[in-house]
Amino acid sequence: MYDLLFAAACNSLLELGESRLGARIGVRAVLHTWTRKLLFHPHVHCVVTGGGLATTEDRWTAARRDYLFSVRALAQLYRGKFLAALADTYERGELDLVSPPVVHHRTGRRYWATDEDTTQLRHAGALGDEPRHR
Repeated sequence: MYDLLFAAACNSLLELGESRLGARIGVRAVLHTWTRKLLFHPHVHCVVTGGGLATTEDRWTAARRDYLFSVRALAQLYRGKFLAALADTYERGELDLVSPPVVHHRTGRRYWATDEDTTQLRHAGALGDEPRHR
């Protein structure tokens, strides 16, 4: 499961770097498994470079100082990648669930019974910014 978290987060950032910035950005990801209150809550923190190596030539492409990517675009891309990887893992029989996904009787689409917070982007900002907790 941790592999899915890392892959979805890093691949989402790399994809946006290439499509929105035209560059190959750098990403360092760290796994946290507990909250401050010592509740089990696996999540990934990422530190991302403020630009990257241009995909078309050998030069650095800098991002704006106050903006790298749309948080909404990143969140949607991450959620799609994570849920697709989750479905693939389930299809291969590599995932044991307490309850299987619900399948729509007409479309065959799977709906995963997840807590709202499980696939959410919680905070995106410059290094040192304080996250806005709810």
